[in-house]
Amino acid sequence: PVYFPSVEAMVLTEVNATPLADRLTQAQLDAIIADSYAVYAPFRIAEEEQLTIPLTGYVVVATPE
Repeated sequence: PVYFPSVEAMVLTEVNATPLADRLTQAQLDAIIADSYAVYAPFRIAEEEQLTIPLTGYVVVATPE
């Protein structure tokens, strides 16, 4: 799993890692953060801000023949 201190921290981490960071207005970013609280509600620890997302990553390595 991946842990974030809050939904806002997760959203800002994701948005700032993309070209969207320079294209969104503050109002748009605020709307994304607000909507994200509902979307990520199942992954929040009760009565805490912490967010735990069950993400899994895979690394595939290949070599030329």
